[in-house]
Amino acid sequence: MLKPSMEIVSESFHLYLRKFHTFVPYLVILFLPTLVLSILGTGSLYLKLYLPESDLITNIILLILKAASLVISLWASIALIRGINAARLEQPLDWKENFKSSNHLILPFILVSILTVLIVLGGSLLFII
Repeated sequence: MLKPSMEIVSESFHLYLRKFHTFVPYLVILFLPTLVLSILGTGSLYLKLYLPESDLITNIILLILKAASLVISLWASIALIRGINAARLEQPLDWKENFKSSNHLILPFILVSILTVLIVLGGSLLFII
């Protein structure tokens, strides 16, 4: 029999409170790319204001950093999922080891995301037709 949704939320909240200190490295690594991109985005606005001819170079650099940030965020999300599963099963939890073991899952994660988008778009198109 399925658990009620309130019970799932309650168990998740208690697990998070019990293991909060083990999830902090994941949360910091998820937050850092966003912070860096925010600072660089603000800096690029000031650079564009004072050096308008550097607009193309700044945009290319920010695009490369955004792609790197996406990969780092995906990697941290995969490691966080593995860490939550280990915490739920009361297994020993090492965040460095989770990141090392999550390396090979980044490309399949991206491919599954692309396939999901294609399936949703195809279903929407079929619904419209």
